Amino acid sequence: MTTTSSEVKFPHIPTATHCACCGIKLTRGGYLVPVIGAVGPVCQQKFGPLADVIELLDGRPEATLTSEDARNITTRLMIALRMIGVTVTRDAGTIRIGTLTRKAAEVAKSYKARREQFVQDLQIASGFYGADAQAARAQAVAA
Repeated sequence: MTTTSSEVKFPHIPTATHCACCGIKLTRGGYLVPVIGAVGPVCQQKFGPLADVIELLDGRPEATLTSEDARNITTRLMIALRMIGVTVTRDAGTIRIGTLTRKAAEVAKSYKARREQFVQDLQIASGFYGADAQAARAQAVAA
């Protein structure tokens, strides 16, 4: 699930004029990063883990969080998103990632300061959410 910086592929937005992360003028358009907006080709490499966290959480039914550890890491990721300025809600038992509570440049700066923690938490969460990990846990519980 997690990506390395060389694998990050966000949709190209040819009409983007400025990077939401660093503010530089984009002469060839930008790349659409979830909740951040259009960023330049250099800045897009920074946001792979953020996109992975959003993909992992958005639309996830809370009922699928069967272990206390899975609930804890999910809560930790939700709090981390809120701390950088992303709206996270629970709608009828489903996690929803929403809009920004601050300017995109401020969110990007806050994310940059916490990116390593996002990567670590994402690795932990991937262990709980991966299909193989869930199947192994289900077998262990059934045994």
